[in-house]
Amino acid sequence: MFNSLKFKVILFGFIFTFFSSFGQSYFLGLFNSSIRDALSITHGQFGSIYASATLCSSLLLIWVGKKIDDYVVIKALQLYIEGISYREIERILGVSHVSVMNWVKIYKIQRPFGDSHVKTRHKVLDYNELIEFIAKRDNMINSGTIITALEDRFLVTTWKGDSIQDFKQLSLPTD
Repeated sequence: MFNSLKFKVILFGFIFTFFSSFGQSYFLGLFNSSIRDALSITHGQFGSIYASATLCSSLLLIWVGKKIDDYVVIKALQLYIEGISYREIERILGVSHVSVMNWVKIYKIQRPFGDSHVKTRHKVLDYNELIEFIAKRDNMINSGTIITALEDRFLVTTWKGDSIQDFKQLSLPTD
């Protein structure tokens, strides 16, 4: 079994290396002279363009990466405010529950109703499943529903029956 595993790891490494070799540096190293000839530029001009493009892409990556990270933080905090546990947020978003706990602490987020005793259920559905869920009358009668977009899926938080009365009795904190 160990030899089989070792072979699979080596094969994976070879395939990964082979297919990643089509990246920017390898490609430009192979076709450097052809590109320079086609564009009629010198080695120095080519190097300057390459360096500028690399610098611009790294700066863009920093900006875009922060925006992506903000999305996850905002969604995690929204889910927390909606009453979803740290572990459940971890399962839904694929982010560590410890990270969510830290974000709640850093941004001083408090649930509007504290830790209420309202029992909620959570489902992650794709678009078609969401349409089917809403179309069923029993899912919407005597219940509360919150739908939160999660990229191409939807988190549906529901509560039913006596929980509705419990929820109505809760009041928002006042300043």
